[in-house]
Amino acid sequence: MEYKRTFQHSRYWLILAAFSLGLACLLAVVLVFSRLPGVAQYFVELSTFHTALVLHVNLSLFVWLFSFTALIWNYAYTLPYPMLSKLSLFLCVFGVLLMLTIPIIGEAPPILNNYLPVLNHPGYFGALFFFISGFLILIIQVLLAPIQDQAIKNLCPCCLKIIAISFVMAILTTLIVFLRLPDSIPVHNFYEQLFWASGHQMQIIYTLIMLWSWLWLSKQAGIILPFSAKTIRNWFVIGVSPIILSLFIPLYVPPTSGEFKTIFTNLMIYSSWLALPYLGGKLLISILLQKPTILTSIIILSMALFLFGLFIGTQITHNNLMIPAHYHALTGAINIVLMLVAYQLILKMGFIPPTSIVQVKQIGIYAIGIVFLASGLAWSGQLGMARKMMLSYHENYEQLFALGMMGLGGLLSLLGCFLFLGILFQYMGIWPKKTFLAKPLAILNKGQ
Repeated sequence: MEYKRTFQHSRYWLILAAFSLGLACLLAVVLVFSRLPGVAQYFVELSTFHTALVLHVNLSLFVWLFSFTALIWNYAYTLPYPMLSKLSLFLCVFGVLLMLTIPIIGEAPPILNNYLPVLNHPGYFGALFFFISGFLILIIQVLLAPIQDQAIKNLCPCCLKIIAISFVMAILTTLIVFLRLPDSIPVHNFYEQLFWASGHQMQIIYTLIMLWSWLWLSKQAGIILPFSAKTIRNWFVIGVSPIILSLFIPLYVPPTSGEFKTIFTNLMIYSSWLALPYLGGKLLISILLQKPTILTSIIILSMALFLFGLFIGTQITHNNLMIPAHYHALTGAINIVLMLVAYQLILKMGFIPPTSIVQVKQIGIYAIGIVFLASGLAWSGQLGMARKMMLSYHENYEQLFALGMMGLGGLLSLLGCFLFLGILFQYMGIWPKKTFLAKPLAILNKGQ
């Protein structure tokens, strides 16, 4: 009975995560066309572009990743209080719906601060509050819950709880910074400082979620891991230790100071990858030494894209398009592995998953798009093109080619995203089979 209840909530969290990713992709269409030569000046006004940018970032880097983590927790654990589980889901769904309503019902100027840009409207902050409240209620349940999936228990029974604790630390850091910020600073600076610390902490958390997904998928593929559950747990503790230690930084360093920004920037640069060289490196060697499978091939693809994103990050010298090139590659690496986790989880939930060839082609289209998108953004950044702006100039053919590569990559990655959502919903019985996706699915299935 408990398993069935968890199954139902897992299904709803997956729908919320996929719904958020789909909306983020629709908004990305606005962003891509707003930078394409020849059409940008006719597409949207600057205020519409900035609003679309805020919602795109919030849905793709906040709601999608938080909701997918909630999906994994709901699948992994038998949550002890069903009513609290329903309440957490309700609050998160309500927060997302309110978030989407605010730009329609009133004037909500976009504030383009880093990590979690916002719309300057009380209702929008209320939406964030509802979502975070629901998420915290779920975390309390997770910390009290026994694990129900034996494969996850054998992998590392407490790793997902370690990730839950790290989310709490990031939320507490935001609260401490909020209490330490003066009221007199400009509104953009206020939100820039408010989310600066937790934004850098979240990069570590997302990396750990990706690492956990690599390990779990490798176990699903039959890979014999070269380390014990205890070793994995110890490295996850090491991985989250900078987040726990950094909780005290806002108490001693003023959040408005340059030192504060430098400390958290260095925290992400030098401590985000503590667990990756050992666990990720040894996992890669184990995968390469054993017979390749669909799962392990996509894991390697995710690893390669992650390294590509890190390389781009080493080239950042100014505040230009090199920065979104860096985080789009890293986010793409995370999304690839989460898409694969989603396909595996619908199988565990009792649905029939798409064929292997469909999974490979869909994820391949998305990955190729991310590579082109990140490369085009990085090239444009090297040419000095600014972030968070619509296309304002194209002085030479090199800029045009860079923007064209970015546009092509954006469209391919969006196609990969939409295919993922359509395939996921069709195989879960949510989306009717006789739709416009019938022909693309037939093409993807060709060669099976």
